[in-house]
Amino acid sequence: MNSLDTSMEAEPEEQRRSVLHKYIYTILQSAGDEGMISDEVREQMAARYNVYSYSSTTARFKEMYDRGLIDYIGKRKGRSNRNQRIMVAKKE
Repeated sequence: MNSLDTSMEAEPEEQRRSVLHKYIYTILQSAGDEGMISDEVREQMAARYNVYSYSSTTARFKEMYDRGLIDYIGKRKGRSNRNQRIMVAKKE
């Protein structure tokens, strides 16, 4: 396999990641200053965009935090009764 083959395979994954970032950012923007926990974001991803994969959604949070797109403002209990970080979209 040459490098061209590798880059052609990677491109669709990068595009999908970018779309998922946009979806998550839009959802967090709609939550305003109250923010959302992972469970709530995943529910909205399924309802709005038919994205049901746990890892497709949750893996994006760290990437988005590292890029300065979201921030963590506290913790709140999720469905499993365990604390999850509350995320907010940073202002553009």
